Amino acid sequence: MSESKDPIKQHRLAELITVINEIVRYWRELGRKRYDANPPADGRSFEEHWPLFLNLLLLDQAIRWSKALRPLSWNCEN
Repeated sequence: MSESKDPIKQHRLAELITVINEIVRYWRELGRKRYDANPPADGRSFEEHWPLFLNLLLLDQAIRWSKALRPLSWNCEN
């Protein structure tokens, strides 16, 4: 049986995709609330701002993780 047809791995992948979709849905709701509270002056819709908002959230998460993991690399000879 090849790895791509392993039902356990496919099930885990489906669970991971579901979790990621829930996180993105949460971020979208957060962005919608912030957008509705302070609509931009340029008059663009939330759908036009959403990709930029998502990019900023992903960048923020990447920075937080890099800061959190930085102590693990101290005193390492890389």
